[in-house]
Amino acid sequence: MSRLMDGVTNLKHRCFVQLLYGCGLRLNELLQLKLHDVDSKNRIILIRNAKGGKDPVVMLSHRLLDSLRRYYKEYHPAA
Repeated sequence: MSRLMDGVTNLKHRCFVQLLYGCGLRLNELLQLKLHDVDSKNRIILIRNAKGGKDPVVMLSHRLLDSLRRYYKEYHPAA
């Protein structure tokens, strides 16, 4: 994983790879994520309309949470 992450220098792309790999998300699930789906206090992400029509909850690591916070500060994504 570290070799993969070393090749990703763009913060936005790094967050994408961390979410796909670290949380086990499918690409469509990643693309459907909204700001309010991330619960930083409880360190979880709600995945809406996942495979099988379920809404699973996945854990959010400290490292990924830090990356997402840096991404939010830099890009100011719309909610």
